[in-house]
Amino acid sequence: MYFARIDELKNFAEFVEGISTAQMYLRKQPLGIVCGQVLPGYPVQEVIEKHHVRGSIAVLPPVPFENSHILMQMLRQKKAVFVSCSKGESFGLSAAEAMTVGMPVILSDIPPHAALVANRAKFLYPLGDVQKLAIKMAAVNEQYDEMAAECMELSREFSEEAFLSDWERLFDPSMGIASRAG
Repeated sequence: MYFARIDELKNFAEFVEGISTAQMYLRKQPLGIVCGQVLPGYPVQEVIEKHHVRGSIAVLPPVPFENSHILMQMLRQKKAVFVSCSKGESFGLSAAEAMTVGMPVILSDIPPHAALVANRAKFLYPLGDVQKLAIKMAAVNEQYDEMAAECMELSREFSEEAFLSDWERLFDPSMGIASRAG
């Protein structure tokens, strides 16, 4: 599943290439579900056709933010995997949301993504390495339930309670966020 703005920064082309390459490692035909706002002028169909995955990629219309959690829950029930090939993130909200519904993630190894998964290599691939991306997709397919449970456990670090606790510490001079690191 690709759930992000469709453009160069979010690296849609690498996702598509990953789906194409993953066919070598999976026993079944992968289906890429794409949902996001397309940057005007971005050649979505050309990218899909270039990698010969026209029948393997379903492009959905953008989903309103308040319904994204529902979509992710539905796709989790179908054993979907969230993939982000992003070149840059401030936090990785979509990946975090996927993790909270127990959807395993495969993320480009950039600092915000690495922080979401506590630097666990099984969830990260080197940006630009489509072969490793495809291998990680296949690995999730083989260990889906284990990796889903691990993502759910990791997501507790950015739960509502953790978020509110961080805000309370931010505004409580005696318990600054910096003191939590120790």
